[in-house]
Amino acid sequence: MLTFARRAAPVCGWVILAACHGGGGGGGTPAPGTTYTIGGTVSGLVGSGLVLQDNAGNDLAIGGSGAFTFSTALASGAAYNVTVLAQPETPSQTCIVTGGSGAVGGANVTTAQINCTTNSYPVEVSVTGLDADGLGLVLQNNGGNDLAVNANGAFDFATQVPSGSAYTVTVKSQPTSGPFQLCSVTNGSGTVGKAAPNVAVTCVLRFFKYLYLPAQAANQIGAYKLRPSDGHLIAVPGQPFPSRGTFPSFAVPELTGKFLLVSNRGSAIERPTVAVYAVDGATGSLAEIAASPYDLSSVPMDQPAPNAVILPPVAVHPSDAFGYVVAPSNTTPLNRLYGATIDSATGELAQIPGLPIDMGVGTSINGNAFDSAGKYLFVASNSGGGVGAGQMRSFEVSVPSGVLTPIGGFPTSGNGAAGVVLTPAGDYLLTANFGSGTIMVFAVNKSAGTLTPTTTPVPTGPAGSFPTGIVFNRRTNVFYVSNVRPGPVSTAVFRLDVATGIPTMVGGPVDTNGAARPGFIHPSGRFYYQYNDSTSAIQRFAIDQTTGALMLAADVTSLPSTSM
Repeated sequence: MLTFARRAAPVCGWVILAACHGGGGGGGTPAPGTTYTIGGTVSGLVGSGLVLQDNAGNDLAIGGSGAFTFSTALASGAAYNVTVLAQPETPSQTCIVTGGSGAVGGANVTTAQINCTTNSYPVEVSVTGLDADGLGLVLQNNGGNDLAVNANGAFDFATQVPSGSAYTVTVKSQPTSGPFQLCSVTNGSGTVGKAAPNVAVTCVLRFFKYLYLPAQAANQIGAYKLRPSDGHLIAVPGQPFPSRGTFPSFAVPELTGKFLLVSNRGSAIERPTVAVYAVDGATGSLAEIAASPYDLSSVPMDQPAPNAVILPPVAVHPSDAFGYVVAPSNTTPLNRLYGATIDSATGELAQIPGLPIDMGVGTSINGNAFDSAGKYLFVASNSGGGVGAGQMRSFEVSVPSGVLTPIGGFPTSGNGAAGVVLTPAGDYLLTANFGSGTIMVFAVNKSAGTLTPTTTPVPTGPAGSFPTGIVFNRRTNVFYVSNVRPGPVSTAVFRLDVATGIPTMVGGPVDTNGAARPGFIHPSGRFYYQYNDSTSAIQRFAIDQTTGALMLAADVTSLPSTSM
């Protein structure tokens, strides 16, 4: 028995040691073949697609924050190295590993920490077409974070946008100096992904390098090239071009310069229409598209004389996707607001749902205008007959459909509201009241589309003046008002205080030598033109680049006697 006891004691001692030092618990030497798992904790994960690796293998896809464990266990003493194979997306995140490398001890590893944060990216804009003299363009992202742009190129908004968040780039203010340009945004909204969004901003001249003048009595369109060096007009070969519409009144280009929109007043036996012409960019020649002209009313106008009324120009939205025009609708004196989308490839028009809209009685001349962002449409109208019936009506514009939502009507303190124009930044709206011989200035509420007068009605000339149009010179904050009567016809020149919205006449009305129609400014900003009824010619004025004053030029451009 003693011999047996002496042999068994060492065995028992070995078994005890094995029990004390085996398994993943404490110090000492592990049992042969014992392995330990590698893992840790993920925090801040909101995206999808995170994949981890251990020792450049054993891929592990992670679906959310919390604990994780690799499937392959390692023996004590083996090295481990937790890394990120694929970062999460939607939104894009960057996950960083801490405590993720070392040697396995005698226990499972749970110390790897994966901390994920959402990436932010600058919103980039690529500006093209901005004139070298074009200053004042301001862009916004998500209604703020103003970005002033004074040259073509690529620019970043200062505030970056987190991945997964929305961005919306808009034009806060159009260029306020240099030639009259409109800048529009393409693909300006979306959700930030895993790279900086690139938004295109394209600026174009609001006027062609060509001038198109309707010849009402002959149903023709005259065409002239504008020579920037001296402001002279050069006849386009092949002009005048025939019109299938009756008594064309105004010709307006859509913003790309591919198509020309001509408003035709019609007659007592023919309907008012809008004609669309394709423009040859190299020569300026016109070709009416097959579907033109487009009827504005199912009933011809009932007027005592064929040319007693002209149809206002089409107001083209800054997006170039649609436009509006006011026209008599039937044998009553009621006016209606018509609107159509413009096919960018063909120029074809399609009526906007919900239109036309009744606009009251009376004549509207140059009566539509958009704010600089194209959010609101302002239309001159009359709530009824008599002095004091004139008003501006405002609508919220839905893009790209062109559907209008009425906002309200705002009295102009005079009937026959016409000649509507907004200042470049959209702070003020100016309108002429031909029934009372005055102008009105309104402050524009840019968030609501409402109008508040900044002044009482201001006369545009002597008693009986009949203002029919306003042109704003964005270089000098001077605007020009055409007075048709009393004779001699004239142009009143006003300077607008952009801080208060108060207009001040610059000298007295300028004698225009018979030029009475609403004028326009050459794209260079150096010349002003008006049609001269008494000579059937275009009268040219030089513009003082400091004061904005007009200086009548001795030369004129002769037109066919049937023009206008």
